[in-house]
Amino acid sequence: MKSVDLRSASAILAAALLYVPASSAPVRSRAFTLTAERSSYLLGEPVYLRIQSAKPATPSLEEGTVLLAIKCAGEGERIYRPPLRLRGTPAAPARMPESSGGSVRFARIIFSDGELVFGKPGRYRLRLLSAASSASAGPGKVPGSGTSQTNGDAAGLALSDSLAVVFREPTLPPDKQAYAIISRNPGEYGLAVYLEGGDQLRQGLAIMSDLAASQSAYSRVASFVLSSDWSQDFTDYRGPHSRPIDLQKALAWAQWDRSQGAYIPLRNAYRLKSGADILAGRNPSAPGLDAVRGKLAGFMASLTPEEAAWFRSFSPPVPTSLTAPQAPSK
Repeated sequence: MKSVDLRSASAILAAALLYVPASSAPVRSRAFTLTAERSSYLLGEPVYLRIQSAKPATPSLEEGTVLLAIKCAGEGERIYRPPLRLRGTPAAPARMPESSGGSVRFARIIFSDGELVFGKPGRYRLRLLSAASSASAGPGKVPGSGTSQTNGDAAGLALSDSLAVVFREPTLPPDKQAYAIISRNPGEYGLAVYLEGGDQLRQGLAIMSDLAASQSAYSRVASFVLSSDWSQDFTDYRGPHSRPIDLQKALAWAQWDRSQGAYIPLRNAYRLKSGADILAGRNPSAPGLDAVRGKLAGFMASLTPEEAAWFRSFSPPVPTSLTAPQAPSK
């Protein structure tokens, strides 16, 4: 698979950890609760996984404070490895206010080690393990998997009960055509979904544009990724393609419907608000600013108190320069 450049600052910042809830029946046990917005997915779709603690803890896959084990029927249990690892401070308190007596962190599970995590149809079981479980991880990467295999069942180290999700092949013509588009470069597609944008992923964003126009089950995620991408600056450290936020394009791709799950519209609104706040500091009369603010006002007014709390629980936006990005000097 073609290698992907992760050195772009915007790509790394876009992978900041998220706090947000989901809306399916949770599995409750032990230290953490796992929840997915749905139980059934098409190949190529991301799983937006909520990790909730009854105490104000901050579980983090990217920081390695917890591990996610994934088991497909007929295979051994494997340890998911996030595309980006962040240097964390496990002892630090949660940055979000306590909600329902605990803390929540959201993880996007789609891509690892150059390929899609859920790469074939089947029933998958996901559970959290303590970081000490890394000692049981088998050497190296298991062929055909974006994860590392554990030596058996990591008994005694489980931090949650198992959560089951099912992946199936697309059967409807628009979905089959869309999946063929993803197959052009599943690595860049998966990484673009994980990062929620990234102009350096040129093939990945081209796939997003085609998917957004496909009227398939993949259109919603792709449109959100495009909106998120345009809500942020992009600095091209290797060429002349730096560009500033474009709120008009971001708003054109925005997703507001919460009936299929709360994560995408809430995260989309968060991205738009962050972009609008940054752009207002540069130019209070910037194109698209009033339209975005008007749409956000209506959206926020429609949220339930719980949804509003979910929105506020996102990490604060990473400080961005008030100067639009420029291409590096030769």
